[in-house]
Amino acid sequence: MFKWIKRLFITALVLAVLAFAGFVTFAPAYVAKQRNGVIAHDPYPVSDAAAELHASLLVGDWHADPLLGNAT
Repeated sequence: MFKWIKRLFITALVLAVLAFAGFVTFAPAYVAKQRNGVIAHDPYPVSDAAAELHASLLVGDWHADPLLGNAT
């Protein structure tokens, strides 16, 4: 009698684990695509003082690419 309950429980547990795995796999990319849109526009105007300051600085790219996920 309890054999079918055990089978039902295991089946429900496996389906729940698969649903959770699918959610954590596909939901972040879906949300990022929906929320992080890019709007094309003309370049922002930059003053001569800002351009001169930028030219005098050592600019480094210090973010970690693996943290960007599939955005790279």
